[in-house]
Amino acid sequence: GETGPQVTVMRYAAVSALVLGLTGCAPAPDMAGFRDISAPIAATTRFEPQRLDGTWWVRAEFAQTPTAARQVRYVWNGDGSFDIGPLDGVLVRHDVSEGARWAASGGAPEIWLLWVDTGYRTAALGTPDGSFGMILDRGAAGGTDRIAAARDIFDWFGYDLTRLQETQR
Repeated sequence: GETGPQVTVMRYAAVSALVLGLTGCAPAPDMAGFRDISAPIAATTRFEPQRLDGTWWVRAEFAQTPTAARQVRYVWNGDGSFDIGPLDGVLVRHDVSEGARWAASGGAPEIWLLWVDTGYRTAALGTPDGSFGMILDRGAAGGTDRIAAARDIFDWFGYDLTRLQETQR
């Protein structure tokens, strides 16, 4: 058979076209909101609700456009519920339904604590339906390794990281 640079280029082009054609045939992810809902998802088993109590910075969230950095407050009521909301705003009661999962009053989707570091400094929260996800941190800056770990968790659970927006300060 023939050899040489022209044949090698032609073979490379043919193989590349085949690979691109096959990847084009792959089924599209079953996306809902910001997440491929066919991917597995789970709430963390490391959950001590009272340790979420306090003020958190929203460091990144799934949104169409970047949003402003802000603080949120978690108030553990000790009766199986949190009051959650903006630092200077109205708090909404969330009942802990099972482990690290809690439901808001008014029928909003159940929020799951997907991951939290051992020191309860950084947390990843999301919903199985993919409508919500955010990274919270105790500090407005820093914790780069923990923020990266939270991003990895979202990736593992099928969230589209291209839509995770760091909050703007």
